[in-house]
Amino acid sequence: MSWLKETAKSGISMIIGKSIDNLVVNTDFVSFDIFDTLILRKCGKPGMIFHLIDEIYAGFAEQRATANSDARKLSDMEEITLDEIYSLLANVYGKEQAEKLKELEIKTELSQCVPNGEMLQYYNELLSDGKRIFLISDMYLPSDVIRQILEKCGIRGYEKLYVSSEYRKTKRSGSLFDLVLSEQSLKPENLTHIGDHPLADYLIPGRKRIHTFLYKKMTK
Repeated sequence: MSWLKETAKSGISMIIGKSIDNLVVNTDFVSFDIFDTLILRKCGKPGMIFHLIDEIYAGFAEQRATANSDARKLSDMEEITLDEIYSLLANVYGKEQAEKLKELEIKTELSQCVPNGEMLQYYNELLSDGKRIFLISDMYLPSDVIRQILEKCGIRGYEKLYVSSEYRKTKRSGSLFDLVLSEQSLKPENLTHIGDHPLADYLIPGRKRIHTFLYKKMTK
């Protein structure tokens, strides 16, 4: 994937997302990224979840980051799972304490996640217009936890949830998009994908001829 390396070298950070005011969907099928698109975290960046837990269990954020990195090195899959991360943390905290920390992480995620009001409104408008919607996320959290987060945030009516940790395929590699297209018998040009990540939500699906919209929440 030499084109990807060249894109990275040329400065992927220079790709700038647009306000939702610029979003127009002309396809019957739409896929949404979840985190930082439909859902925001009150604490900001994903890593802040671990720092919140660190306030209770000093040193957790560093141990959590190390376990995440080590799990990826040990895995031969495209994506890792939360259980795989905590199986390594059990070597640090012990099995029982690691299980408690995993539940605390899930609880903290649930408490910190809130709907992105402007995107949720647009999402509901698309549903009202009869669009068929899929949710696609590169995420180590299990799908049942993400469904709880979606329900809490009032995000309903989607046809299917595709989570990388469940399928062991990712948006960033393109394989999760391939799965969606194949499973739903869709041609790429019949799908519009909306998300905030320049690579996983814009360049990769765009290379597959999926219509893409790179979203950026504008501060007022």
